[in-house]
Amino acid sequence: MKDAVKAICRIWRPEWQGMLMGRLTYKKGNGENKAYEEIIRDGKLLRVAVRGRKSGEFLELILSKPSAPKEGEKRPDEAAFWKSFSADEVRAYSKALGDHNEIHYTEKPVVSGFQIFESVMEEYPSDGMKISFHHPVFSGEEVYLMEKDQKIEGYTDQLCFVAVRS
Repeated sequence: MKDAVKAICRIWRPEWQGMLMGRLTYKKGNGENKAYEEIIRDGKLLRVAVRGRKSGEFLELILSKPSAPKEGEKRPDEAAFWKSFSADEVRAYSKALGDHNEIHYTEKPVVSGFQIFESVMEEYPSDGMKISFHHPVFSGEEVYLMEKDQKIEGYTDQLCFVAVRS
């Protein structure tokens, strides 16, 4: 997956700084290793899609400007503790990718959506996954997971993401 993530970081533009990842879609390589890049702006949303040059992996992001915080769904009691990401881990992960997004370098940074995605894939390996982010995860917050059929829901004190395996 790192090949596709690095492809996104290579085409990253300064004006996207501070935008939040609304959705991430990943599919393993299908043997096609022709590089591919697409950037489409649709109103307030930005769609960025790449295919990794070496692996053929497909990765699509939907980015949006942060909006006013909303009250999210509270964590259900049956969700099990999964992990927390330290500020140093978040910064080291972003630095390793060549990602210079300022929201990953503050005192209490926003955890990279890629970092959450890779961690979920480690726990629940699959050929593809679509993950929708509902609320940012900040370093130091405890993240809880709950599995429902093909869905994996992540919670801090609020519902922060839903991942669907394919």
